[in-house]
Amino acid sequence: IRDRSLLLPLISINVIRLLAEDLRRYSMKELLYAIVEELVEDKSAIKITEDEPNEEGVIVLHLSVAPDDMGRVIGKQGRIAKAIRTIMRAGAAKSGIKTAVEID
Repeated sequence: IRDRSLLLPLISINVIRLLAEDLRRYSMKELLYAIVEELVEDKSAIKITEDEPNEEGVIVLHLSVAPDDMGRVIGKQGRIAKAIRTIMRAGAAKSGIKTAVEID
């Protein structure tokens, strides 16, 4: 799809289905990977590291992709990145945890 703005609703629908099916089968890391792999061209460059929960109980996920794919993950005015963070927060809340995503 050339127009990436059309891709985000499709990704969101697929991720929501994933959440509805059985989120407990997936870790937050796997959920983030499932979202990002649909956006990037170089899937082998996706790296996700997970920090231990901080003093507030928030698990920080650090996402790294190929430099050429960074714009695809961030989106115009950060809209895709914001959507990714929103979906991740919703998935984490459904599992009873708190999570944050940092794009490195």
